[in-house]
Amino acid sequence: MKFCVNCGNALRQRQKFCSKCGKKLVEIDNNSIETRQVLEDDKIAEPSQTTAETSGQNNDRNNAENQITAINTYNTVSQYSGQVQNNLLAKAKKDKKPMSKVAKVAIMVLAVLLVLGSAGFGIGLSLTSEKKVVKNIKKAIEEKNSKELAKYLYCSKKDIEIDEKEAASLIEFLNEDEKYKKELFLRLENGSSYDSFDVKRNGKTLVIFNRYMMEVEPQYLELAANYEDIAIKLEGKSIGKLDSSNKAKKFGPFLPGKYILEYIYENDYEPIVVKKEIRLTKGKLEDKVKFNIHEIVVESYIDKVKVSFDGKEVKEEISRSNNRIGPFSFDKVGVLVFSKDYSWGKIKTEEFNTDVYSIYVDAFIMKDSDFIKSAAPTIKEFVNSYYDAKSSNDAKKLVNATENCKNTFSNEFFYENSNTSTFKKVSVDLGKLLVAFDEETEKDIFEVRVAAEYIKNNGQTSTEENTEENSEEDREENTEEDTENSKEDKGIKETLNLYMFYDESNKKWMVNNYNSIGWVSDDLMEIK
Repeated sequence: MKFCVNCGNALRQRQKFCSKCGKKLVEIDNNSIETRQVLEDDKIAEPSQTTAETSGQNNDRNNAENQITAINTYNTVSQYSGQVQNNLLAKAKKDKKPMSKVAKVAIMVLAVLLVLGSAGFGIGLSLTSEKKVVKNIKKAIEEKNSKELAKYLYCSKKDIEIDEKEAASLIEFLNEDEKYKKELFLRLENGSSYDSFDVKRNGKTLVIFNRYMMEVEPQYLELAANYEDIAIKLEGKSIGKLDSSNKAKKFGPFLPGKYILEYIYENDYEPIVVKKEIRLTKGKLEDKVKFNIHEIVVESYIDKVKVSFDGKEVKEEISRSNNRIGPFSFDKVGVLVFSKDYSWGKIKTEEFNTDVYSIYVDAFIMKDSDFIKSAAPTIKEFVNSYYDAKSSNDAKKLVNATENCKNTFSNEFFYENSNTSTFKKVSVDLGKLLVAFDEETEKDIFEVRVAAEYIKNNGQTSTEENTEENSEEDREENTEEDTENSKEDKGIKETLNLYMFYDESNKKWMVNNYNSIGWVSDDLMEIK
C-alpha cells in the first residue's frame, strides 16, 4: 500500500493524482512505482549537453547521480509515508472516546431482545406449525369444543362461513364414526388430504408466521325424481324443488356431514315423503328417488261428493265425471271417507283404504244418519197411507207421494180387488242407503228398503143377492179363507223399496216411486 507524501492519503495502484489533495504522482521505473510529490510550477532542468566528446563521461556520472537521487527519493518518500500513517493512527486513538452508560445499556437491551426474539421465533414456529394445528383440531373435536374448532376451519367456497353451529355439526359427525375420524387424522398428520378435508396455509398470523387452517371442501347434491314439483328438504330445511320429472338438478353448497334428505310430493291429501340418510364427504352425491304412488278412480252416482283423508277433509270434490283422486302411497295406507252435505243434513260412506285402484261410492251409512232422522216421519206416513190406498184401491189416499208414485200404484192394483188392510208398523233396513242422481227429476234419489207389517181382512163386501146364490162349495172356500185370515191377523210382513227425494221448495220428503221386490235384512230399526 502506498501513501501520498503530501497528505498521507492511501493510494491505489497506477493512480496518477491524489484523490484527497489533488497532487500529481510520477513513476520512477517500470517494475516499481515510486511516488514523489512534484509541484506543477517546479520543473527540473536537466543540463543540456552540447558536446559530443564529453558525452560518455557525463553519461557515466549522470547514471551514478541518478541512482543516488532515486535511492534518496525512495527513502524520503518511505520515511514520510510511515510518518503520515503513524500520525493518522495516533489521531484515531486520540479521537476515540469512552462508551457511555446509556450506550452500554442500549447494547445490552438489544442483545437481550435478539436472544428473546430468536427464542420467540422458534416458539412461534412450533406453535403455528402444520402439525401443531392438526393436533389442536383433533383436540377440539375430541373435547367437542365447537368454538375452538371454528377458529381452524374455512371453506374453499367464499360464500360459506363456518361458525360454531356448523363446527358443532362437524364434531358430531366425526365423533359418531371413530373409524373415519382415525383415518382422517392419520392422513392429516402425514401432510396429506382426506376426502374433503385438507390442512393448508391460509395467510399469515403474527405478521411473520404462516397460518395453517383446515380447508373444508363444499358438498353438492344432484337429485332427480320420477314426478315433478317435488320439494327437497335437508335436515328439515327447504333447499329447493325438482321442477321436472326424471331430470337431475344441482343443490348446494353444503358442509360435509351426515344429513336427512327428504323428497316431498305435495298434494291435496297428505304430503308423500321419502326420507333418506346420506353422507356428504366426497364433494358430490347423486341420488334419484322413485315414488311408489298411485291414483284411485272413484265411481260416483252423485255430484259434489266431498273427500276426507285420515279424518281431514280435503278441497277436492268428486263428481260423476271428475272421479280421479290422489296420489296415494302404497307404502303408507290411509283411510278415505266420502260424504255430501244437504240442506237437511249430511250423509257419509263407510271407510275405504287407499291401497286400491278403484272405489264405488253408491252406498251410504243409514244407521244414526241425518237422513233417517229427517225422512223417518215421511216414510211412516207414506207406508200407512199405502195400506189405506190398498184397502180402497184408491191412489189418491197416498200421502207424501208424487204423481209418478200414484201412477205406479194405480197400475199395480188395477186388476186386483180391494182388500181391507190395516197398517201395523214399519221398520227401516239399516244395511245401506243407496243414492243416485235422477236425470228426469234432476234430483238425488234415495233408495230406502223398509219392512212393512199389516193386517189383512177379507170380509164379505158383496151384496145380499150374491150371498143367497153362494153354493155350498163357496161357503167351504170362505171357511178356508177365514182360517187363513185368522193367521194373518197376527201381521203380515212385506218388503217395500221406496225411492225418495227432498223437495227444497216445500221443505219436505217425497216418495217418487216404490216396488216390493227383494227382502230385508235382520238389521232393522222400527220407526216409532
